[in-house]
Amino acid sequence: MKNMITVALLTTMLYGCANAPTIIITSPTPSPTANTNNVIKYKYDLPIKFSVKDECSNNSKDLYQIKDGNFSYNLNEDVFSGLNTENDLHTEKISQGDSDGLKRLLNENDISSSADQDIKLPTDGPQTTECRAIDSLTVNVNGKDTVFARNDRNVRHNQKYLDSFNNIKNKLIELRSKFVKNVDLNKEFDLKIGQYIKFDGENTLKLDSITQESRCPSDVQCIQAGQASFKFKLDQKFIASTEFELTSRAGMDSLAIKKVNDYTFTLTKVLPEGFKALEAPKLSDYIVTLKIEKK
Repeated sequence: MKNMITVALLTTMLYGCANAPTIIITSPTPSPTANTNNVIKYKYDLPIKFSVKDECSNNSKDLYQIKDGNFSYNLNEDVFSGLNTENDLHTEKISQGDSDGLKRLLNENDISSSADQDIKLPTDGPQTTECRAIDSLTVNVNGKDTVFARNDRNVRHNQKYLDSFNNIKNKLIELRSKFVKNVDLNKEFDLKIGQYIKFDGENTLKLDSITQESRCPSDVQCIQAGQASFKFKLDQKFIASTEFELTSRAGMDSLAIKKVNDYTFTLTKVLPEGFKALEAPKLSDYIVTLKIEKK
């Protein structure tokens, strides 16, 4: 205000009258202070790995992994039974869109910032005695592989941390569902060689290979119609893996049915059919139709 009056008086003196124009000079507006809340402390990138470990038996397995454009997944998540504890990962190519989407999810959830708010518990504090399955998430944070755990001892995780952990795991499960479909009991479904399905909970079935193809081509006269046989691999919780064959052969329906434990598997159709002698099917051409019933 003092500066404004001084300038006004000087102007009056210059113009010789009180009605001379008044020039008002104000202080420049101070620049806003930078918002430190927007500073990115952690930056996330691939690769990523999700594992589970039984702390008593020390059994562990990798359930999901994304690295070098490949998505690997384990169909058997059970770590307590002691069966199938090897890292039996199945690998598929992941799209660039899915890869970018996962990186966005990692940065949006910012699990490192949430972990900074966790409470460490004393190592000699009271603990439950049962064996725990401890989940571990390994993520590239600021260029270094960083491990985040869930259900571990001596740390009390905050809710935001747990929500972020679950969001990331659920995204990996969602990606797996693109390659492994769930099928309903008592309904027909199709499988190609090398494909897996899940049914009735955590049971998995794989069409492993074709073991025999002797069906008669459509342009050849054969004494017998021949048959097509396929090998399957069944995995059930707490039960060792089982391999069995199903065969499609005219007039021999019994070969197309197999009872394994509580389930009956029926082969109802095999494609391609009616192929010519010089156009033998490739492995990628085969599609089998199955039905699973529970007795």
